Amino acid sequence: MLVICDVDGVVADLHAEWYKRYDRDYGDNLSSNPDRITDWDLHKYVKCGTRIYQYLTQPDLYDCVLPVPGAAEGILAIRNIDCRVVFATSCLSGTTDAKFKWLLRYFFLTNPKSRKDYVSIEDKGVLRGDVLIDDGPHNVEAFEGQVIVFDAPWNRSLQVDDTRTFRATNWSEAVSHVARMVALRE
Repeated sequence: MLVICDVDGVVADLHAEWYKRYDRDYGDNLSSNPDRITDWDLHKYVKCGTRIYQYLTQPDLYDCVLPVPGAAEGILAIRNIDCRVVFATSCLSGTTDAKFKWLLRYFFLTNPKSRKDYVSIEDKGVLRGDVLIDDGPHNVEAFEGQVIVFDAPWNRSLQVDDTRTFRATNWSEAVSHVARMVALRE
């Protein structure tokens, strides 16, 4: 089974570092109140408007990003039930290599010479796989296979139906959903 996994907000806790940098520069408290971001368009909730996205191109950003709790163990568990995991992520200019190196640093990927399990892509609707694990509502809606919505304040309005779309509030739940999907195929 092919599991396609998003990076930011799913295995990489990008938002914690991103919000911290914004708070420092704008004297805001986004880090302590991230649940106020109930829409994908973050710029609607911050003092700097669309300049918030400039933080994503800072060359040292991924040097400070930590993994989402349980992500490394979750990916390993999914691989241990005979699934291939491919990381698919949208990259702003200049961030493709930073994300790839981050995945290597935290052992989500293990071969620095191979990018066969890493894809930089904006439209995940064109990907073909069995399962997508993602936090972006637009990706969840576009993907044709089964989807595990990795819970975030900006995707809580998405409906799950327990046939094609499931919600996971942590990596243990995500692994359980994948294990159930694998068992149903056997």
